[in-house]
Amino acid sequence: MKLHTYLISILLTLLTVASAGADEFGTFLQQQRAAGLLSRQDELVLRVLATANPAALPEPYRSLPREPGKCATATMWEAKTQWHELTAAQQGILAPYLARPNLPLSLVSPSGRFKIHYATSGAHQTTDSFAWEAALAFDRAYEVEVVQMGYPPPPADNGIDGPEYDVYIQNIADYGWTYPEMPVPETPASDWTTYIVVDNDYSKGFYSKGLDGLRVTAAHEFFHAIHFGIREPLREPPASADLFYYEVSATWMEDVVWDDVNDYYNYLSGFFNAPHLPFNATDGRKEYGMAVWNHFVAKRVGPEAIRDSWSYMRTTNALLAIRQALVERGLTFEDALAEFAIWNMFTGSRADTVTFYPEGKHYPAIRLQRRETFEERAEVADSCRRLSTKYYSLVPQIPAPYTGQLLSPEPSRWRLSVAVLSLRRATFDYAAGDAATALGYLYPTDTVLVAASRTHLADDDRSGNSHYSFSAVIEPGSLPGDNPQGNAIVGVSSNPFRIGQDAFLTVLLHLETEQEVSMSVHDLQGRQVFKESLGLLPAQRTHPWAWDGRNHSGEKVTSGVYLIVARFSDNVCVEKLAVVR
Repeated sequence: MKLHTYLISILLTLLTVASAGADEFGTFLQQQRAAGLLSRQDELVLRVLATANPAALPEPYRSLPREPGKCATATMWEAKTQWHELTAAQQGILAPYLARPNLPLSLVSPSGRFKIHYATSGAHQTTDSFAWEAALAFDRAYEVEVVQMGYPPPPADNGIDGPEYDVYIQNIADYGWTYPEMPVPETPASDWTTYIVVDNDYSKGFYSKGLDGLRVTAAHEFFHAIHFGIREPLREPPASADLFYYEVSATWMEDVVWDDVNDYYNYLSGFFNAPHLPFNATDGRKEYGMAVWNHFVAKRVGPEAIRDSWSYMRTTNALLAIRQALVERGLTFEDALAEFAIWNMFTGSRADTVTFYPEGKHYPAIRLQRRETFEERAEVADSCRRLSTKYYSLVPQIPAPYTGQLLSPEPSRWRLSVAVLSLRRATFDYAAGDAATALGYLYPTDTVLVAASRTHLADDDRSGNSHYSFSAVIEPGSLPGDNPQGNAIVGVSSNPFRIGQDAFLTVLLHLETEQEVSMSVHDLQGRQVFKESLGLLPAQRTHPWAWDGRNHSGEKVTSGVYLIVARFSDNVCVEKLAVVR
């Protein structure tokens, strides 16, 4: 079947579904597959055309809006490995895009390691300066990934197009791809020689345009070249397929090599909106947003753990390789998932860039399954898929000490992560199995974020589609050894205190017993700038105290850091306060 005949046959099929109303390329393909109107092979052909030459797509596919793909390596790898399942017509369509590009010009990078192939006219037109910038970008990727971080360089391609590693600049619709060309016969591993294709200008639709797009693509795709030099992705059985880790790692590496570009921010919603998907799931966005996993690992135990996991990938799948690298550093995979769940609570407006993600303030908030208030006791009954997490926000209405606990028929396969957000500070912890964790004394101004994670690596369900039930319970109580709340400052709002913008600073005091109480404000040299006696206050209540930011003379205090001191009959509490004028 000739190309035009084949495309006409698809077009005729499309005429029967044009009323579907879908306005996005990927969604439309999914709908057609679900309706039985496209075979898996037909979809693959369309996806390759969409990235390599969208102008060759039949209508209405050609007119459907399509977001540039972050990386087309998986699509090209699928086309290569599924070649034998394609019809002769389908092979005829895809053959030009799975062959090495033929471009008239080339230059060698300053290091001599890369040859950049390009054209200054025709369909793939670019400029000499863009090609030179590509050479510099790939030299930098090699310097960071191989020389500085110790990853093995990709295998040589037996001199095809010269002794250098080959990069081809073409007019494509995605950021780029790494194409596995030939197995390496000299090694026992399933490693491959590769070449890389990148876009010719990054001008239309890309989140990072121009040289920024080129640079992060060089870092991303060259890391894939290293990956394929270690081994090809394992694809069976589906739930243990490790293609996700190729993209997690390559997207993380973009930020290692080019920290100031941050293209990966644009894909974070793919993960933060879908923590309920299995850890190793891929859907075209989640795997890129999951780059935060490697950011977590790099800060928590060091980036060498990621390099070691890739060395273990020579002989095992990604999940087991990750687990081995973590265990060698004293962290189980299950506990790492519980800590990861906590890190993902502290992003956006809740970011703590010292304790958690350094760039967390730019990350979206994690998706919550539910927000609710509760009196006395809260219980969330739900289910999780294998290696996934669900988050909830719970607000107590009755001040009391509380504990949290996860209940399940298989408690050893779960972790419960909790964070308590109060006006004065945030606390966090996690518990394994059905062990209870103390939440401390909570007030109606506090929020408890709860994350239930199914962390068992060896679940029998390899598809990842089974759901496992659990209940997360928050109830009054304390654990043996808990420190009672006592008399304390339990809230300071707003901090920083903006005089002129905030009417009053409000300090909440909790008293376990009846107390004589006085409040004072001091500068960092210990000089008292304001004091007020509150007299005898009753027990078991929360008492607000307000300060308008003025000193003993009625003048507004200057900007700076101050200490709020609550003096009780039997103890003193101090909180630090920033004042801004």
